[in-house]
Amino acid sequence: MNKKLFTAVIVLLLIVMPCFSQEVLPAGYEGIMLGMDPDEVKLKLGESPQFMYRGEPDVSMMPGTADQLIDCDGSLYIDRAFFQFSEGRLFSILLMLDQEFIDHYSVFSKFTDKYGDPDYLDPQKIYWENDEVIISIERPLNIKYLDRAEFEKMQEESASGESAMEMGRESFLDSF
Repeated sequence: MNKKLFTAVIVLLLIVMPCFSQEVLPAGYEGIMLGMDPDEVKLKLGESPQFMYRGEPDVSMMPGTADQLIDCDGSLYIDRAFFQFSEGRLFSILLMLDQEFIDHYSVFSKFTDKYGDPDYLDPQKIYWENDEVIISIERPLNIKYLDRAEFEKMQEESASGESAMEMGRESFLDSF
């Protein structure tokens, strides 16, 4: 009886342990976390050796909004980085990696080792997600961190804008 119980416990542990060995998806990179305000992000960029942040010349406003966009060069493995804000909070990080120094397979392998199998996989885009964040690897070689709640909100707003556009189109066509 004890031998069967011992075997059952071992089998259960072998099944359950891989679930605990994977890390939780990070909500940012190099201490720059989704949800930060622009000043916090600027401070972290200035401290990080991964970015060549120049200060205010790297900051611009998003067209048609009061939201900021920080566009800065990276060093070595990161060619360029974009930090997009919505309502004063960081909601998107885009890292464009330098393919001279790093390849798609190495990034994919590291992410799979750390976070498990992706939630979505196709030749152009791979992503992992949880309730707070979506992290994707996109071709040619970009890594994107998205605040999931803000992203879904923007998608809904975009869909309602498309509906209004379609109604306007129909109204225009009906005018003939």
